[in-house]
Amino acid sequence: MVNKQGDCFKLKILKGKYYSYTPDMLARDSVRLVTFKDPNYQYGNGLIIYQDWKDGVETYEKIKKFIDSYQKLNSCPSVNDLGATYNALIQVVGVPLGFPPRIKSNSEMKIIRDKEFQRALDYRTKYGTNQSSGGRKSEAARASVNEKKALRGITGGRILIDIQSIKQRVSNEKRIAEEKRVKMELDRELKIIEEKRIIEEKRIAKEQKRIAEEKIISDQKIAQQLMLIQNQSITFNEQTNSGDYNETPITDVNVNSGCSECTGEMRYDPIEVSSMPPSYQSQGYHKMPDGSLMKDSDMEKEPLNNNMKMAGIAGIGIIGLLLYSRSVKK
Repeated sequence: MVNKQGDCFKLKILKGKYYSYTPDMLARDSVRLVTFKDPNYQYGNGLIIYQDWKDGVETYEKIKKFIDSYQKLNSCPSVNDLGATYNALIQVVGVPLGFPPRIKSNSEMKIIRDKEFQRALDYRTKYGTNQSSGGRKSEAARASVNEKKALRGITGGRILIDIQSIKQRVSNEKRIAEEKRVKMELDRELKIIEEKRIIEEKRIAKEQKRIAEEKIISDQKIAQQLMLIQNQSITFNEQTNSGDYNETPITDVNVNSGCSECTGEMRYDPIEVSSMPPSYQSQGYHKMPDGSLMKDSDMEKEPLNNNMKMAGIAGIGIIGLLLYSRSVKK
């Protein structure tokens, strides 16, 4: 049964667990791309490790699809060209998640192989050779793995894509992404500023409404007070015009105080007398309503004097009338 494996390989399953790919040589060579993973190994007669082939083919196809996403490759390139192109591309765009790191060269892999052999040699020198069957097999397996590492890695290779144009494209994409980020950040800040402005405008409008309502209430109180004053003024004028208003202030009348015009007898308030100095009380002085002092004898004479004055005025009037009548007769 033949299955399609990517664009460059076809897969055939043999005996349930072994793999065969076409083209066969490219599949075998693709193993050199797997420098980031230890080779598989098995004990026995040195049969081909088909799992290594599978790892190589999957790595080849994965790298080719990644390169095609930036610039389409027209064919299935050699392992060296594919590895060199991949290394150049990840220097510009970085290593994407889930992809292998830089593909090492064959010389780098041989250095790794030599370090592993030296480590194993130092171990045997220090602790001796493991004489057990399992120990010998383990050492043989590690030696086989190290030899396979030395066979991996690329040698030379051409860059099959225009790195400069891709670099410019990536730069533009980063610039556009940064502009979008800055714009989103600016829009977010402007939105916050606008929200704050709306809140402040609502607060100011609410405050102005409160002030206006307080002014209306104050104006109404002032108008009521003015109306009350105006009504009181109208009532006062009406009383004045009708004669009901008396400018003479009402004073308290002491019923105990005397009035010579009312009873003919002179009486005075003992409280007012007692409030005068003793020297004035002994001389018969009395405090008048206007605050002045007058002797009781003068107060008794005052009505008589008034009567005499009125009689004298009346007599003079009669004499004048008689003289006027006599002159008219003549």
